[in-house]
Parts: sequence; C-alpha cells; structure tokens
Amino acid sequence: MKERTIGNLSLAAVLASYLILRYLLFDLHGMKEFPFILCLAGVLLIVFTGIIRKNKVSPPLIALGYIGGFVAGALFSYDYGEGLNNLWIIWMWCFVVASLFGMIGDLILKKRSNQK
Repeated sequence: MKERTIGNLSLAAVLASYLILRYLLFDLHGMKEFPFILCLAGVLLIVFTGIIRKNKVSPPLIALGYIGGFVAGALFSYDYGEGLNNLWIIWMWCFVVASLFGMIGDLILKKRSNQK
C-alpha cells in the first residue's frame, strides 16, 4: 500500500483539479469535453504507472502536467477568432511533455537500480 501512495495522491490531485477546472473555472476556457478527455488520459496513465507499476516519478509529473498545463495555457493563450483560442493546444502539449519526462525518469531510475 505504501508503494502506491504517490499514485493515489496524484490521482486525487488530477480528479480534484478536473472538478475545479471544469466547473469553477469554466469561464476561463469555455470547454466542456476537452478537460474530461485530458483528465481521463491522466487518470489512465496514473493508474497504469503509479498504482499498477508503482512508479515514483511519472504520477506526480502527470498531475503537474495537467494542472500546470492549464495554468500555462491560461497565461500564454491568445484568441484568433470569436470563441477560438489556443489554450487547449498549450494545455495538451504541457501535459504530454510532462508525462513523457515522468516516464523517461522512471526508466532511468529503473535502469540505475538494476545496475546496482
């Protein structure tokens, strides 16, 4: 159970941030479906990497990518038409990059532990 604590905390962080971003901060982004799809991807990744495989680096970075990606998107997005902006693109790529860094970090840690 102790090995899965990081995964469980990261899962709680993603779900809580989804509820906040989707419902409380809806006026900032105006998207209904995209936050759910990104949250679902985050939940599946955290369940696989953090709870099933018991990795230590991936789950927090996945959660950080979801939350930080929205913050970066809200800060750096611009409108290019009525009701159109690029917040979702920034949010998605921050999430993807953070998730990949986490998975690479777990591979490096596993390789180092196998060498010792």
